[in-house]
Amino acid sequence: MNNSFKKYIKYKKKYLNLKNQSGGGKNDIKINIVDEHNDVLKYIWNEDKKNNYRKKLKLLHFDSHPDMGVLESDKKLIKLLPKVFNNKFPKKTLLDLTEIGNWVPVLVFQGLVDEVIWVAGNWCHQFNEGVHKLVVGIDKESGQMKVASQNDYKTDALDYFLEEDGVVSVNDLKMKRNWNLHVFKFDKNQELSLKKMNKIKKILDKNKWILDIDEDYVSTNNPHGVEFRSMFGQKNYDILMKLWDADVNKYYKYSRNLEKIVRKNLFKNNYDFYINHQLVKNTIKFLTDSDYSKKKSKEMLTDYYNMCKNIFPIKINTSKLNSEDVYDHDFIIDAGEMTSVPHHISKLPEILRLINNTVNLLSILNKKPEVVTIATSRADKYTPDQQADTINTLVLHMLLEIYPEGKIFRYDKPEFSTAEYCQL
Repeated sequence: MNNSFKKYIKYKKKYLNLKNQSGGGKNDIKINIVDEHNDVLKYIWNEDKKNNYRKKLKLLHFDSHPDMGVLESDKKLIKLLPKVFNNKFPKKTLLDLTEIGNWVPVLVFQGLVDEVIWVAGNWCHQFNEGVHKLVVGIDKESGQMKVASQNDYKTDALDYFLEEDGVVSVNDLKMKRNWNLHVFKFDKNQELSLKKMNKIKKILDKNKWILDIDEDYVSTNNPHGVEFRSMFGQKNYDILMKLWDADVNKYYKYSRNLEKIVRKNLFKNNYDFYINHQLVKNTIKFLTDSDYSKKKSKEMLTDYYNMCKNIFPIKINTSKLNSEDVYDHDFIIDAGEMTSVPHHISKLPEILRLINNTVNLLSILNKKPEVVTIATSRADKYTPDQQADTINTLVLHMLLEIYPEGKIFRYDKPEFSTAEYCQL
């Protein structure tokens, strides 16, 4: 057994049989581990309650996904948002209204965080690198959470929020807060340049900050795409991507049309009925209005028709099992909405370079974080199953080497935990 392997085994066994502790020393750094990422809010709020932060915090967020969507429309939310803005709200109620993809703006809207630093792999394309000056607030018309750019500056960063109809003019917002989103990416060699590290160091400076890590930042799966391809093949998935990833001006309305075509079972009619249906015609118009030729637009909707028929055939024998006994319409819609989600299974050398470069960054920062939160992302399969145990061990070892005063608190599901670090 070589020395490196012995060293790795030592890391894995280092905290065997430790238990979650109550309290902790004044200088201890809590390392809170959850499975679904939005659950970190609970432990960030706990630290805020204990410390009563008077100055806004910075969030250093390692993830293959930004998690910066706006909260979905909900009647409860309309009544709750003004309370959130005033930072006097029922935590459990709000937590139940969040999801893994929309928890970050909550921290901004409540006034706890004013700058977010998103660090991601070079395979992540949701935002371009740079500084994006944004505003989050309540839409005066709908009462829902929306996003704008500061001074209504034209920026492609807003494209991220268009899919969920989350963008308005800054003048349409009330109870609003400005925030800066800083985007940094590892290069194709999994390195973070000294220039980028120094920029991050300068942003954090001597401010109080939160360290947040989704373990899928080193290797990530698109579970919706993997399942779709495994069940219905690459050809059908390519058609799905072409439709749902189309560069369309009014993308939110366009994507809702694609959804309605499936839910209304238009593909179960003959082709002439389908292609001449007003909903399909409107969808074609969205494409032609966005510089797609009429011929190309019609071909794309024809492919969509054939793909849907392949998945849910028109004629079925109801006395036997068929696709609709296994999947419903949401299978196509969910896979379509997630076609832009990154999928990059890193090999071990890549994972190690990403971890080592993360160590380099964290080691040069002026201050230690107020709290550390980690999402394993195992239950939703965004962290590849075969790698999750190793990644979790490496991340925890990294943190405990940099922050020896760190105390692990494990709140993820035991069946998805690394046994050697499970302190339940």
